[in-house]
Amino acid sequence: IYRRDSPDDLYDIGWDEYAGGECVCIVEWSSLLPECFDMPHYKVNITKDISKGEDYRCISIDYAEGYR
Repeated sequence: IYRRDSPDDLYDIGWDEYAGGECVCIVEWSSLLPECFDMPHYKVNITKDISKGEDYRCISIDYAEGYR
């Protein structure tokens, strides 16, 4: 979603074909256009914690009903 300015811009490149199918679709920067995620989905967050080491990452996975 990086460098997409609006939902229309995203749909112009075929977003409905990716998100509407029975597949796994991984989207980076989804918080930029939350209104495009009106379907149930999983939100994966990866955060870095330097205090625990240069290579430490915390991964959380949450279920989301969709944008409202």
